[in-house]
Amino acid sequence: MNKTRQELFDLVWEVPMVHLGSQLGLSDVGLRKICVKYGIPLPPRGYWMRKQMGKADERPQLTQLQFNPVIEFGEPLDVVVKEIKRKEREKFLKSLENYEVRTIDELKDLRCVRTAEAISIFIADLEKRSRESYDSVKDKPAKWPPNNVFAFKYFYARKEQIPIRATARHALRAVCLADQLIERLEKIDIEVELVENTYRQRREMYAKKQGEKYQIEFREPWTKGSATKELIKLEKLGTGYDYYRDYMEIPKGVLTVIMGGHYYGKTFTDAKGKLEAQLDKMVEYIEEKLDAEIESTKESEIRQKEYDRQKKIRQYNELIATSRKEQFEIALKEAERHEGLMRLDEYLKKIECELAGRDEAQREVAQQWLSLVRESFDKDQWVKSRVRRFNKIATEGVTKRGQHWYASPLPEDADPEFEEMYRDDMLDWM
Repeated sequence: MNKTRQELFDLVWEVPMVHLGSQLGLSDVGLRKICVKYGIPLPPRGYWMRKQMGKADERPQLTQLQFNPVIEFGEPLDVVVKEIKRKEREKFLKSLENYEVRTIDELKDLRCVRTAEAISIFIADLEKRSRESYDSVKDKPAKWPPNNVFAFKYFYARKEQIPIRATARHALRAVCLADQLIERLEKIDIEVELVENTYRQRREMYAKKQGEKYQIEFREPWTKGSATKELIKLEKLGTGYDYYRDYMEIPKGVLTVIMGGHYYGKTFTDAKGKLEAQLDKMVEYIEEKLDAEIESTKESEIRQKEYDRQKKIRQYNELIATSRKEQFEIALKEAERHEGLMRLDEYLKKIECELAGRDEAQREVAQQWLSLVRESFDKDQWVKSRVRRFNKIATEGVTKRGQHWYASPLPEDADPEFEEMYRDDMLDWM
């Protein structure tokens, strides 16, 4: 798309820069630079608001009219976007041309086989109730609201079965899709398991990889509608009971594959091509989600490990600080006990001096008592005890003696494996 300088000047004063830039295939900033380059005056700030109110600024004159080169622009953005979307759509549709449709007789997973057997029993029961053959209606075009019991009543999967909630045709299709999906996931080392849901009396299906899991469910959605005579008749055929409400849950006749739960997951339908043709996309989506969860868990574990490391360092350093504060009080108590023993020793010596002039019998009695008391204590026992503790720390180390006051505080970037160095001490406070 080409514009002369004069044409661009006229457009700039007729269309806001944001819209004009989009039409010309570039941003408003890029368009503004071009206008500055070619000397094209631009509308002042607030121009378009004042114009809406009928108070537009006077349009200036374009100078150097003889300078009127042709300016080249790319395709408009909307045209480019449409072309990209068209090519992507063509590429997607082409990828859907060849796909495998598995049948009930070709099922490979035992859980799918069990589910298919349950669906067959469900269909046989409906045939018995309605006295109509499923084969006579299965290939007919679907109608809404449903006009036969096989397109109206839901099959509900139970224990040891693939989680499917759908009418007969879609239930059979879902179990074949599940079989193909399980096979493709297992090829890339993603396990599929059924987990019991005791509340719902059935199993939930999860794809699992390295401890992470992602839910998969096959469901035919329903919509609320009026309970017409035809639908009431179908309800009675399917259950044997008269329906008493004025509304019903009517199947929409569309199979969906729900990934990750109903609220935060993704739903695959036939809207963008047959579900059978979207199996690779389903596998890719599940793998991406599981890998993202695995990475998120790893990051969370790293953050938790770092938090625990910092917490243990902080606790250990606090233990050292507390122990150091306690040492003064401990020394005071030891000094008081030592002083008491020294006073006792002095007291005993005074008694000996007092007995110097006494008779021999009295001194003998006194000596026995003095010996008895002196045997009961050592006046330097608290000093010796403290020195022995110093020796223990020097020879056995802090961790063997629990003397935290002597340990060095750990730096904030200490090795996370420092627990082994201080294992004995940490047993006291971890």
